[in-house]
Amino acid sequence: MVELARLINNQQIIAQELKKLPDLKTPVVDEIYTNRRTHPFPQIGVAEIASEIDTVPVVRRGAPGVPVGKDSSSVYYIEPQPIRIEDAISAVDANNMKSGMVDWRQVLSSKLDRLRRKIRATTEALCAQSLTGKIQYPML
Repeated sequence: MVELARLINNQQIIAQELKKLPDLKTPVVDEIYTNRRTHPFPQIGVAEIASEIDTVPVVRRGAPGVPVGKDSSSVYYIEPQPIRIEDAISAVDANNMKSGMVDWRQVLSSKLDRLRRKIRATTEALCAQSLTGKIQYPML
């Protein structure tokens, strides 16, 4: 069982399986938000956002407003909320893979495909809502 856990948690194997999967089509993300970069930190400064898009972010109810003037000496940060999902391999599936009845690469590929489709669908929904000027999405 430990060998199976090492295999399916191996980053190189996961990367190989992800490369085999077909591209996902998401019109809003692909056509509207073409300039996408990953930010290196868990928080992003409001000034950095404003310099990129010349707008300001929304704030949570009860939070202080976003300063607009350049003479503001305070630094404000927001923390974008992640999309975090998880999936597990059942004991039955693990035993079937261990016995050789089921190919572990097929199970891994299927689970990875399902996870990436859910993440991409959530991202697409958030991007589509952002076009209306108001994001109303459930938060766990």
